[in-house]
Amino acid sequence: LLDQNTSELIDKDNDGKILISEYYPLTEEEVLKKVLAVDSNFSKTDFYAWVKHLYSIILDSLDKKNYNMLRRFESDYLYNRHVSLFEDIKASGAKISNYAVKGVLLKDFKIEGDKDILIVALSASINKENIYDDSYQSYILTFARKHGVKTMCTLLEKEANCPNCGAVLDLNSDG
Repeated sequence: LLDQNTSELIDKDNDGKILISEYYPLTEEEVLKKVLAVDSNFSKTDFYAWVKHLYSIILDSLDKKNYNMLRRFESDYLYNRHVSLFEDIKASGAKISNYAVKGVLLKDFKIEGDKDILIVALSASINKENIYDDSYQSYILTFARKHGVKTMCTLLEKEANCPNCGAVLDLNSDG
């Protein structure tokens, strides 16, 4: 949540709403240039395929009520939030029947301490049976990896490897 002063600074068109583009004002080309400056092997096309794949895993795990599917992709904080969300979904009896990713955009890139942080906006249509009909949802996804790690192959090929160091992952349900 933003305080009034911060909200007024970000709401560039003074319409009382803060759009993603107002909060993250860089163009996709500007963000890509920043990413490529630290990782010349980065591929926007491959990364978008990875984001869509990861989003499908999130929805599949929600639908199957199996949050362990997400453990290797998420920080402890996000994983614990999803566990709570899954419990709410189980209790409601909701089921995700279908979805379609409308778009993915690079929104920001920064280096914080020993991490490279890439911010992505994702828009998707989701049908949740027993809750409501199709609606578009927008998400801000934050991806982090150890600073200095370079893309070595397509991200879909790296699925079984640590996104921080590249080591082979052999995780149990506790991560």
